[in-house]
Amino acid sequence: MFGPLFGQDRALDLSAQARVAWAKQIELNASRSSGEEAATLRTTAEEQWHKAGDDFRQLAALRFETRSYPDDVWNGAESYIRGKHHAGTIELLQEYLRFETRRRRPRALTELGDALLSLNRSEQALVVLRECIQDFPQDAASYRARLLAAKAYAKENRFEEAKTTLLANLEGTQLTPDSVEWRDSLFALGILLHDEALSTATRARKAVSDGDAKSAEQLSKLSRDLYEETTVRLEEAVARYPDAVQLVVSRYLIGESYRELARFPREQLVQAKIETARIEHAKELQRLLLAALTEYEQVQDLLTRRREEVRLSPAENSILRNSYFARGAAFFELGRYDESIVAYSAATNRYQNEPEVLDAFLQIAACYRRLGKPDEARGVLEQAKVILSRIREDVSFSATTVHSRQEWNRVLDWMAAL
Repeated sequence: MFGPLFGQDRALDLSAQARVAWAKQIELNASRSSGEEAATLRTTAEEQWHKAGDDFRQLAALRFETRSYPDDVWNGAESYIRGKHHAGTIELLQEYLRFETRRRRPRALTELGDALLSLNRSEQALVVLRECIQDFPQDAASYRARLLAAKAYAKENRFEEAKTTLLANLEGTQLTPDSVEWRDSLFALGILLHDEALSTATRARKAVSDGDAKSAEQLSKLSRDLYEETTVRLEEAVARYPDAVQLVVSRYLIGESYRELARFPREQLVQAKIETARIEHAKELQRLLLAALTEYEQVQDLLTRRREEVRLSPAENSILRNSYFARGAAFFELGRYDESIVAYSAATNRYQNEPEVLDAFLQIAACYRRLGKPDEARGVLEQAKVILSRIREDVSFSATTVHSRQEWNRVLDWMAAL
C-alpha cells in the first residue's frame, strides 16, 4: 500500500532495507543459539537475504537511468551473496562490472569468482580471479582471489599452478601469519598437497597394473614426498591456529597421510633380508601408524563434542565415520587385534544400518582368525548376515562399498564356510 502514495521505488527501497535488518537480527539470534535451533535460524536468515536481493534487483530496474543504479545492483549482489543465491549473485555482479571500472571492482571480481566456483564453473572463475590478481595486486581482495584461484586450479588438477598461487600469499611480503588470508592459504596448501599425493598414488597403482615399473617407482616416490610435505604443512597450521574451522579436516588428513606413509616401511620390511634393517623398518611402521591413530582419536573427540552443540555437516559426518574405520584398520596393521576389534565394534554399533558396516564385520572376523578364534570369526559373519538382511532395499551399496547387496550375500557365505 506504500507504493501508490510515495512511489514504487521508495517502497522497494524500504522493503529491502527492512529485510536486510531482519536478516541481520536473525543471524544475531543464531549466534546466540546452538544445535537445530541455530541451523534453522541461519536458514531463515538466508531466505530474508534472498528476498532482500530480489527487492534490490527490482529497485535497480526501476532506477536504471539514475545514479543509484550501480549501488542498487551492488546491494542486490551483496544480499544474494549473504543468502547463498549463487545464480543471482553471478547475474548482478556481471551487470555491476559492466558499469563499474574501479570502485569495488576487486571485491566484485572476487565474489563473482567465488559464486562461479560454487556452481563448478572453474574455468570461468579463473578468468575473473586472474583479472583481480593481475589488475589489483595490492588490493586486499587479491589475496582472497588467490585462495579461490588455487581452489579452481585444483578442481582442474592443475596442482603446480595452485601451489604457486598459494605460495604467493604465504611467501610474499604483504601478508603476515596474523592475517586471515595467510592462515587460510597455509591450510589450503596442506589440503592441496594431500589431494595431489592421493592423485599421484592412484597414478602409481595404474602404472603398476599397466606393467610400467619405472613410472610406478617414480610416482610412488613422488606421492611419498607429497604426503610427507602434507604432514609438515598441516601440522604447522593446526599448531598455529588450534581454533580454526579447518582443524577437523586437517587433523583427519594428517592421519590419512601418516597411514599412507606407513605403506613404504611395510613394503621395505617384507623385502628386507638383514635383521637390523627389518627392525628399523618395523619401528618406522609403528611410529607412523601410532601417529595416525593419535590424529583419528583427536578427530573423533572434536566431532563428538561438536555434535553436542550443532548438527554436523555431511562432510563432518563422513570424516567421523571414516575415522572410526581408520582406527580399526591402523590397530589391525599394528597387529593389535584386540584393540582393532574394539575399534571396529564401535563402528558397527554406530553405523549398523549402513552398508559400509559390513566391511567392519569382515575385519573383526579377520582379527579373530589372527587370534586363533575361528568360532568367534564365524559368529561375527553370521551377525553380518543378519545386519545385511535389515538394511533397507533402497539403500545404495555402490556408494560406500565395493560389492552389491547380492555380492555381499555371496562373500559372507563364502567367508563363513572357511
